[in-house]
Amino acid sequence: MDKNAMMQNLAREAHEKGGFNGTWLYAEHGEIVSKGAIGFRDPENTLPVTEDTIFQLASVSKTFTAAAVMLVVRQGLLNLEDKIVKFFPELTAYEGVTVRHLLNHTGGVPDYFDDMDWFFRIWNEEKRVPGNDEIVRFLCETKCKPSFAPGEGFEYSNTGYNLLALLVERLSGVPYEDFLQKNIFEPAGMTSTLCRHIRRDGIPFENFARATVLEDGKWVADVDSAKYGNVVAFDGLNGDDYVFSNVFDMLKWDRALREGKVLTLEEQQQMYARTKLNNGEDSVYDEDDGSSYGLGWSSATAAGCRAWPPGSSVISKRTGRSFSSSTAIPRTIGRWTRSGRACGRSRRTRSPIPSARSRRSRSRTPTSRSGRVTAASMNSPRRTTISSSKRSGCRTANSTRRRPTRTAR
Repeated sequence: MDKNAMMQNLAREAHEKGGFNGTWLYAEHGEIVSKGAIGFRDPENTLPVTEDTIFQLASVSKTFTAAAVMLVVRQGLLNLEDKIVKFFPELTAYEGVTVRHLLNHTGGVPDYFDDMDWFFRIWNEEKRVPGNDEIVRFLCETKCKPSFAPGEGFEYSNTGYNLLALLVERLSGVPYEDFLQKNIFEPAGMTSTLCRHIRRDGIPFENFARATVLEDGKWVADVDSAKYGNVVAFDGLNGDDYVFSNVFDMLKWDRALREGKVLTLEEQQQMYARTKLNNGEDSVYDEDDGSSYGLGWSSATAAGCRAWPPGSSVISKRTGRSFSSSTAIPRTIGRWTRSGRACGRSRRTRSPIPSARSRRSRSRTPTSRSGRVTAASMNSPRRTTISSSKRSGCRTANSTRRRPTRTAR
C-alpha cells in the first residue's frame, strides 16, 4: 500500500472510531504525498471540514513566539542571558530568571493555571478579558512563588511565554500580533495564519473549526459550555497560544525553516539543542519518550501521544526530509479543570507532563524535528504512526541510529 493510501486509511479508520475529525498533510522532500479532510468543523455537524480549514494551534504557537524572540535578539534589542527583572523590575520574586529560562521552561515561573481565579475575577467582576500586558500584574498580585531556583528543574510554564510575547512587543515597539505577521508569517508566505482572539473579540475566521466539546450527550461550542465556557477568561493572552493556521501554511513554515527565510540555520540549532540543567543533566520533558526541550521546541528520540484541550488539536512534525501535520476537532474530552485548559497527567494517555519535576501543563501541540516520519490520528489514547521518514507532533527516530527530534510545543 502506498503512503497516500495508508494515510487515508488511517484517517478514515480513526474517524470511524471517533478519534479523528479534521485535516492531515504529509510531505517528503517538499512534495505533498498525502492530504485530506474528514468530518465537520461545527458542533451541529453541518459544515464539513475542508483541506484548508483553519484551526487553533494551541501550544504550537510557542514555535512562533520563540522565533520572534530570536529575531529581537538578532536586532540587538535582547540577549538570551538577560535577566527578566531588567525588563520587568516588579518581578523581584524571579530574580535570576533569564530569557533563556523562559524559553526552555527552566525558570520556575508558575503557570497561570495555578491561580485561575484571578482571571475569572476580572472576567466576571470587571466584565472584560484580561490582556497579555496584565500578566506582570497577575504575577505580582497573586504572589506566585517560583517552583524552584532558575535552572534547577523543568516545569512547563505558559506564563513564561506570555512574558516573552510582552517582551517582543515592548522591545520592538510593535504589537505582538503585528510582529508575527510582518516578521514571520509574511516572509514565510503563510497567508492563512495570524494571531487572533476569537472568543474575546467575537470575530471568527471564514472556514474556521470551532472548538467543540461533548456536554449532556450533544456537541456544543466551548464558549456555550457550562463546564468549559470560562475558557474565554484566558483569550486575551499571547505567546503561549492563539495562533491560527491550516496544514498548508504549516508546510510553508516547515519550508521557510529549511530555507532559512525567517531564522538562520545557526539560530535554529540554538533552538533545537537539548537544555541542560544546572547539574549538567538534560531537562526531561517526558520520561516515556526521552524528550528534552530547547527554545520553543522539544527534542526526543521516540514518538508519543499527547492529551489535548477540548476544542481543537494539532500535531506537526518535521525532520530531515519529511513533514507531517494533523489538525483535529476532538470528539473526546480529556481531564480538565474548571478552566477547561489544564491538561490531564495520565501516563497511560501519555500526557504532556514530562516528569516529577514538571507538575503542570496545558494544551500541548508538539512540533517536532525527528529522525523518521510519523503520522498520527488525533485524540486517541494510543497514536498510530507510519514510519518511513519523520516529523509530526511527537518525535521518532531513524531505524538504524536514533537521532534527536525537535518539537515545538
